[in-house]
Amino acid sequence: MRTVALCLSLLCLGLAACQGGRDERPLNAALRASVDFQTSVTNKADLPSLHSPCDWIETFKLGEQYYALSDTGARYFLAMLPAGELAAQNVVIDGEAPEARYFSLHTYNGHTHRVDSLADHEILKPALLQIPLLQPDQPAEYTIRAGKAYQLQVSPTQRPEQREKQTLYAGQPLADDALLSRRFLLYRVYDAAGDPSLPRLSLQTDNGLLAFSQLEDSQACAAHHQQQQQAFTQTGNNAEPANSSSGRFFRFVGLNDGSEGSFVNDHIEYMFARPLRIPSRVYWVRAKAPRWMRPSLLGLAKVETRFWSLCQNPRTAMPVAGCINDHEAQLDSDGYFNVLISTEEDKPSQLLNNQAVDWLPWGEQDAALTVYRQMLHSPRYQSAIAHAQPGLEAFSMGLDYPRARSCSTQQLNEASSTDLEALFLSCERYP
Repeated sequence: MRTVALCLSLLCLGLAACQGGRDERPLNAALRASVDFQTSVTNKADLPSLHSPCDWIETFKLGEQYYALSDTGARYFLAMLPAGELAAQNVVIDGEAPEARYFSLHTYNGHTHRVDSLADHEILKPALLQIPLLQPDQPAEYTIRAGKAYQLQVSPTQRPEQREKQTLYAGQPLADDALLSRRFLLYRVYDAAGDPSLPRLSLQTDNGLLAFSQLEDSQACAAHHQQQQQAFTQTGNNAEPANSSSGRFFRFVGLNDGSEGSFVNDHIEYMFARPLRIPSRVYWVRAKAPRWMRPSLLGLAKVETRFWSLCQNPRTAMPVAGCINDHEAQLDSDGYFNVLISTEEDKPSQLLNNQAVDWLPWGEQDAALTVYRQMLHSPRYQSAIAHAQPGLEAFSMGLDYPRARSCSTQQLNEASSTDLEALFLSCERYP
């Protein structure tokens, strides 16, 4: 798969912005194909048929390594809905709101494409959420009151135009196939205080509710969970040429209509850059930080997004090298985040010791994928990723657009100025 060179003048429909005579946007198709579960490392013939449901397991995290472009500020728990004769039964979810910044439930089909989702503000009644900051109808301005109970049902049908209250839709299995018959339920929790309690999953039958833990075929479930982990750990974003490079950030479009991406969170908007490591140099990302939900802002400022982060990932393997989340980022006096990304040997320790900057490890491979994400932005936040016109992101987002420069480690360590913007601009534009 090759990047198609497109260079349209701003006078010609205003659809793309060019730099260096070519369109640098990442190949959406390459990232959409990052994990192809139908060409898995495990042969389908080796997988047992799975008709029983499978209860929760924590996934995308093996030891301290996070997979599938996940965020180190999140916890991910995956269950499988029943197939075969049981596929037509409703599933009941009984849960309690975790002490966390955000939680959500999502359903996915056998291709791991999104079917439906509900975020916390759609699950809990407004009275069960903390006092909103400004406008009670803006989901980005809520935080969660822990311990409040909720109940949902998962319907084995496609989502209708008018959603039933407290209902999540999963659709029917795509085919009578070891992989395509699977339907997934994913529980996400961001910035949880300790281990979140997991929702209880039950199947609605003529004999009443039966817990997933009573119904699951433990051997078959273990085989399918192992297949998923193998697919994530042994498959990467290698549909994109390993030597392609762009330090510029572009909005990743097309994820949230449910037809693309594996286990995508449609409450998040993404931007990607794909830098290549340059010896003795540092990749510096700088942008005006969105205002995010935290107690010190109560009644004082307009919240712009529920959560944001910047993560560094290898290009052709899935483990996440590291993330800086909003509450971890050190902002300079102008409200900008400044994240320096390099190998350990090229780390500008002198600058890091003296300035409000953060550092991320480059990762094990020279070819990287740097991901900027924003969750549940306020509609009033006009500089959000969601409002960026593809190809014109820098123009659309203004100061909130993540700009990048390439700086020598020596230059950063010897810098005497405390003006981070001037130091940033003195570095080279990333090739």
